[in-house]
Amino acid sequence: MGRLQTIDALRGVAALFVLLGHAATFFDLQHIPRFWLAVDLFFLISGYVLGAVYEPRFREGLTATAFMKARVIRLYPLYLVGLILGMASAIAALMLKRGDLSVWEFVVALLSGLLMLPSPTWTGTDSLFPLNFPAWSLFFELVANLVLALIWHRLTTPILLLIIAVSAAGMLACGDPGAGQSWSSILGGFPRVGFSFFLGILIQRHRRPSRSAGWLPWLAVTSVAAVLWLRELPGGALADFATVFLIFPAMLWLVAEREPKLGRIAQALGAMSYPLYVIHAPLISIITRGIVFFGHKPEPMAPWLGIATVLSLCGSALILARFYDRWARTKMERWIARR
Repeated sequence: MGRLQTIDALRGVAALFVLLGHAATFFDLQHIPRFWLAVDLFFLISGYVLGAVYEPRFREGLTATAFMKARVIRLYPLYLVGLILGMASAIAALMLKRGDLSVWEFVVALLSGLLMLPSPTWTGTDSLFPLNFPAWSLFFELVANLVLALIWHRLTTPILLLIIAVSAAGMLACGDPGAGQSWSSILGGFPRVGFSFFLGILIQRHRRPSRSAGWLPWLAVTSVAAVLWLRELPGGALADFATVFLIFPAMLWLVAEREPKLGRIAQALGAMSYPLYVIHAPLISIITRGIVFFGHKPEPMAPWLGIATVLSLCGSALILARFYDRWARTKMERWIARR
């Protein structure tokens, strides 16, 4: 399987919407209505790509341990950058006595974060990853990866359909399409990742053959952006569930194997997507705290503050992808091999 440039574009646009959602005040916007649904698209794409890449390797003898090592090596170096940035923001807040964490809570959050585990509830914080809160989705991603590694040989189409149906029922029973990012909603995170991740695996098994390059993938990318931007839809949460259950899977099925025109732009969007996701929240926190420290507010600086922030973070993400990520993964792989 070659590089799927349309998936690169989808992933990049989803990461941009997460950034815009968390930096809404920099544009003097109350909120970006449905940006958080981008996480469900991430889970869906992850299932699709990992199924396509690793299921043949499992059949050739790849072990669950080797697979999980590969996943941690893929995720951890950039995750660590985000954690360090979150640590810097929290230390600055502690020194200024304006932080949300006590020294004890900070130490516990740091130690658990280094292991990519949620901060314990007894620290008094509801956030799973208080130093870099978007990392909650990486935790659930690794949970889904572990399930795939352990039972891949049993994941027949009927079993996949059963997992997807049970997960969808669990999401509806939870009633919160955005569940999973805090301790108070953590139980809803398991069916949330279960539905999209394993549906992605199912879709890739029956994917359409590749077609020649065209503009349809960009139409799909634009449609996804519109869905994430739309204001409150009739039906409230049901519309959000419909987006996750129907619209995202249909889009992936339609265009995943189609190559877009302007493929280099798609590749750049894909390259920046993960580093942008893991660094944006702590950097936004640092910028916001710096502005407040000097007695100002972000809103009067909009939209120029938002434009500058988005451009700077996207540039930083591309630099990390180009000059840090592959080097760090190679170093980590050699370090693990020596031990």
